[in-house]
Amino acid sequence: MVKERPILFNGEMVRAILDGRKTQTRRPIKPQPYKDKDPYPDGRDIWHYRGKHMSSGFTVPQWVVADSPFGAPGDRLYGRETWRVIGWHEGMPLLIQYKSDGTSLEEPGDSTYWDEDRYMQYYFDCTDDCLAAGFTANEEGVFNMPDDEIPTRWRPSIHMPRWASRITLEVKRVWVEQVHEISEEDAIAEGCELAEGYEHLAVAFFQHPHKQVFIELWDDIYAKRGFGWDDNPWVFGCEFRVLEVSK
Repeated sequence: MVKERPILFNGEMVRAILDGRKTQTRRPIKPQPYKDKDPYPDGRDIWHYRGKHMSSGFTVPQWVVADSPFGAPGDRLYGRETWRVIGWHEGMPLLIQYKSDGTSLEEPGDSTYWDEDRYMQYYFDCTDDCLAAGFTANEEGVFNMPDDEIPTRWRPSIHMPRWASRITLEVKRVWVEQVHEISEEDAIAEGCELAEGYEHLAVAFFQHPHKQVFIELWDDIYAKRGFGWDDNPWVFGCEFRVLEVSK
């Protein structure tokens, strides 16, 4: 049976998927395998390995059974990204905006997605944001403001509801490796781009320029979480194809 699960993407990676440049992604394994013990799969998305655990101040190995964060080939992932509500009126569908490219989407009318409590929380949050910014509503409760001055809060990707996701992916391949094993071709498949106007300089300066971009992006996200490039952490890798995307 096909499983579906969420996956978080930052704005840069969302744009790479929208542009058709990104077909791979990687996530650190938690907890990390102990020394050089390569995790092995058992079933569709279950992996076994000896993980690093702290006991009395020492790192000791302990067997771990972990789910792949991507599932298995054939499963689906729906993207979550930073977003906000920019249109709301009691009894009407919400209108949301994506931070990565500024496009918008109206909440579908399918009652499957309806959540009265959550809807009202968005309604009150957005109203409070507008009042705090100095805007006033008319008799119908509608705020009139320029589109580029809407003050509603940006919401973290992890809080995006399923209906708001505009990206659906199909998992083609899942594997485990240490992050240093990524190749130049893999870095390109990760959606890494060379700085515009500096392509020739990057190629001349680095043997693997796209890989260098990946290293910088990786450290920007994971170094502060203890999975920096220099630590060469074990990662789950995923190759996917885009099933659905709205721009």
